[in-house]
Amino acid sequence: MLKKEKLPQNKRKKIIKNLEFLYGKKEALSIYKEIEKIIFRYQKKLKKERFKRNYFSEKDVILIVYGDNIVKKKEPSLLTLKKFLKNIKNYINIVHIIGLFLYSSDRGFSIIDFKKINPRLGKFTHLKKIKKDFSLLVDFVCNHISSKSEWFKKFAKGHKEYKNFFIAFDKKPPQKEIECVYRPRTTSLLVYRKLPIGKKWIWRTFCHDQIDLNYQNPKVLFKMVDVLLHYVENGAKFIRLDAIGYVWKKLGTSCFLTKESHIFVQLLRNILDTIAPGVSLIAEVNVNFKENINYLKANEAQLIYNFPLSSLLLFTFYQKNTRKILKFLDTINFTSKTKNIINILDCHDGISVVGAEDILKREEIEKIKKEVIEKGGKINYKIEKGRKLPYEFNITWWSALEDKEKPEILNIKKYIASRAIQFSIKGIPAIYFLGLFGKENCLSCFKKTGKTRDINRKRFTENQIKRFISNPKRKENKVFNEILRLLKYRNKEKAFHPAGNQKSLFLDKKVFSIIRTSPNKKEKILVLVNISDENIYLKVKQNKIGAKKEYLFNILDRTVYLAENGEFNIVLCPYQVLWLKY
Repeated sequence: MLKKEKLPQNKRKKIIKNLEFLYGKKEALSIYKEIEKIIFRYQKKLKKERFKRNYFSEKDVILIVYGDNIVKKKEPSLLTLKKFLKNIKNYINIVHIIGLFLYSSDRGFSIIDFKKINPRLGKFTHLKKIKKDFSLLVDFVCNHISSKSEWFKKFAKGHKEYKNFFIAFDKKPPQKEIECVYRPRTTSLLVYRKLPIGKKWIWRTFCHDQIDLNYQNPKVLFKMVDVLLHYVENGAKFIRLDAIGYVWKKLGTSCFLTKESHIFVQLLRNILDTIAPGVSLIAEVNVNFKENINYLKANEAQLIYNFPLSSLLLFTFYQKNTRKILKFLDTINFTSKTKNIINILDCHDGISVVGAEDILKREEIEKIKKEVIEKGGKINYKIEKGRKLPYEFNITWWSALEDKEKPEILNIKKYIASRAIQFSIKGIPAIYFLGLFGKENCLSCFKKTGKTRDINRKRFTENQIKRFISNPKRKENKVFNEILRLLKYRNKEKAFHPAGNQKSLFLDKKVFSIIRTSPNKKEKILVLVNISDENIYLKVKQNKIGAKKEYLFNILDRTVYLAENGEFNIVLCPYQVLWLKY
């Protein structure tokens, strides 16, 4: 354990260096001493397991779920969730619980109290029960706080401790400076408020109720470091840094992905490395992939999201062409056992457009947009240099792929084919709760609130979920069981290790084809997925895939494919998935 007197010299230097960049040499040491006090306060409380470095493996799979996605009358939702999780604990080992803390809007991301669990969900004791079977992934909403919070109320009243906790102007800044700010919203950056301390123009990057914190005030940093370590104390193994690219503001700049925002992540990483190196940071930054990987290359976060994947995969299925996605996958060559990517197709927000902007052409994005709208989806927009551009597609993954003119069984196969691709590529797969059952758009949810993201945020009763799981005639049951079947086989294979090698093959434009190799290079799997509703005939040369033996073994159904004259003849039925081990 750490000594009480002081932190190790090397760790101390790293933290002070970060603080010098953010606050200047004159202030850095005094700020460090306050942070050191917070670290020592939590040091005693943290268990030894927090000191074990986190290494990723093929067994890592994430479920993204709202704390109240499943509800039962007179029962804390976390307890209801825990009962459901028993069904998947042999297949999924990490749970990202969204909307944990008391909030006023944005379904959990306008937090009133960072340390108070929403009473409808339960208490920290319920969370710790889930932790017995799963690693916990918790949102650190560090950019903003609810206007209903005590912090903002005290600021509004002129409370001394909360002075300059938020970014507020007596007079509205010049429009030119405001227009420089990058935002994934079309609403105004500043909101005018009549407060007890006077009339103010208040900075809110996202919605009217989410007031941005002012990290140029070190007291804000102290409060939020305390919140971060509070989450670790209560069992968080993974910390998702929500909207982390926006944390440092300076008018006249984009206020996005600034050098300061990167140093801020380094600071959090260095603090955690002193007290809980077994906790991994996830940088949630919805930008193009080249920009995003900087968080890994600079040793800031241990994980980032593969935001281009979902739009690229939609384009692949819509155009029946795998070329773009295979070329993209060949660029992912920087992962390891301690630094990696999270592969998502759907989540509580939307399908990222921004992530794929440097891969897909504008007209290709427009084609996806047209399909999404035809399938009942909605579009969220951003303002960039005065232009209104698509930011994300709001649609469930099932509805995005479903062809209503085709039979349900074929749509299920198509859906599972997309999941097989997600599960087989390099990285850690994350499945959204609604995607686990292949749920369609909830248009009534959207109509009720007018918020486009709510199309993919439906709640279910416990009895509804039980029917999904128990009735083999239901679509939800078939999807659920097929996903678990894929995970059952995937999680046993070293070739699907997130740090294993990955090589794209260009066999047929309608066939997704890659070779995965285990980190020790002893095991290989040829992944073949037909992304069309046609039969595809392939001739795969034995030497092209580096197969020393004259047979391939499909781990999904135990079928053996024999080579003839150094060539494998393979027929792929519509949307068929083959994981061929050799």
